[in-house]
Amino acid sequence: MANQASQILEISNLCYTQPNGTVVFENFSVTIPTGRFVTLRGRSGVGKSTLLGLLAGHFLPDRGQLRVAGQPVRNASADRSMVFQQHNLFPWLNTLNNVEFGLKCLGLPKTERRERALKLLADMGVSDAAELFPNELSGGMQQRVGIARALAVQPSCLLMDEPLSALDADTRGRTLDTLSAVIRDMQVLVIMATHHQEALKNLADADLLILGPSQNECTMLHPSANPVREFTGTTHAAHSNSTKGL
Repeated sequence: MANQASQILEISNLCYTQPNGTVVFENFSVTIPTGRFVTLRGRSGVGKSTLLGLLAGHFLPDRGQLRVAGQPVRNASADRSMVFQQHNLFPWLNTLNNVEFGLKCLGLPKTERRERALKLLADMGVSDAAELFPNELSGGMQQRVGIARALAVQPSCLLMDEPLSALDADTRGRTLDTLSAVIRDMQVLVIMATHHQEALKNLADADLLILGPSQNECTMLHPSANPVREFTGTTHAAHSNSTKGL
């Protein structure tokens, strides 16, 4: 769970080719500690969503390993929650029941899941909307509820596929401020695909740029606090047989 300080995410020699023959990743390796915020960038179609899907366990790589807390990623798990560009809330459930849904699937008692859901709604600033249904919420509120639902199961890793792209600048900024406080408190590893690097520059610890199947670069944004060796095992850019840098 998210409170286990020893947890890390490891990607080793990742190779993945789409069914149409397009090579997305080849020998891609990186290690990222928990309690970090990583932005994932690259042009459209370069593989950001694919990487998130692989990390979520929605599909498997051709070769290589992906591990969270030392455990191989073989399928979807509550330990790796996903937040999509669209909120994907269940329209027949109100806000509170949406956030409780994963906890109910995990078998938590009603009192415990209700308490946890209410706290997260308060943390995300949408507690007043607990009884409202998704179609009664603004876009910003829908995304906050979606984030609360993903965090409710206390994952070690929160994967976010451009969840703020449809929001205006003010709403995006407020949502990021709230999200920052919540994830730092929970010590969750966050990997967010985004085109809004400027908005995230004070929040992210590292920026992982996918340039193509064999070119990837990882830039530390706060090198004095988080030396690059924490992410790559070296004080220099890491290299593999076909990867320029991570």
